[in-house]
Amino acid sequence: MREQPGVEHGEKVEGSHDEPGGMMDVGYDPESPYYRDVYGDHGKAFVLFGNGKPRSALSAKARKDMGITNVAQLAGGMPAWRECGGPTVEKRRK
Repeated sequence: MREQPGVEHGEKVEGSHDEPGGMMDVGYDPESPYYRDVYGDHGKAFVLFGNGKPRSALSAKARKDMGITNVAQLAGGMPAWRECGGPTVEKRRK
């Protein structure tokens, strides 16, 4: 859960997919031209996180309100992930 400047810079959780907050609604909609195949895998759990702000919690709730049940929120976001020693990778600019 990052806006574009945050998506383009820094590090991310290893194996994660970046998605700017404003694009998530359309990313989940199979009818949208912005649909992402990764969201169609209903066997996956999607853990939303940001920079420790409440935005990811609100987005997780919004997904649940849309009927998407395989979503959760990482309390504390990236700062908490780093603190517990979670694996990260540097982002590569496209």
